Amino acid sequence: MPIRAGDQLVSSRLLILQSKRMLLTGAKRKMNASGSEQARADVGRYEAAVAQAHARYNETVLRWGSADTAQYRLIAYGSLIVKAERLRASLLVAGGPMSPADRRELISDVAVLNSIIANWRGLSRQSMLEAVA
Repeated sequence: MPIRAGDQLVSSRLLILQSKRMLLTGAKRKMNASGSEQARADVGRYEAAVAQAHARYNETVLRWGSADTAQYRLIAYGSLIVKAERLRASLLVAGGPMSPADRRELISDVAVLNSIIANWRGLSRQSMLEAVA
């Protein structure tokens, strides 16, 4: 079976992410051994590089990965959960003066959103178990 271009892109991004994580681990060891300001700055730079590589990996999986893999589902649910949590937070701080009917509707919306998030977390855990198995 031929290798799909999307799979190659995902593998490439994963290798980059793993490389950045290894560099970060080495920088942390060096910082713990020396404690120098330069070592601390290096750790900060590598942490930012790892976060960026992780975001790019997730984007690549969502764009080019196969939707029938546990890896894809895990990242997709994670992305949905983050977005739903942001929405919930913005609803909770929306506050301000509201009529009792609007307040009840807001509370109801947040409760439904909490339920959706809980369901997505369960599906995410299931995908994680499938990815490990």
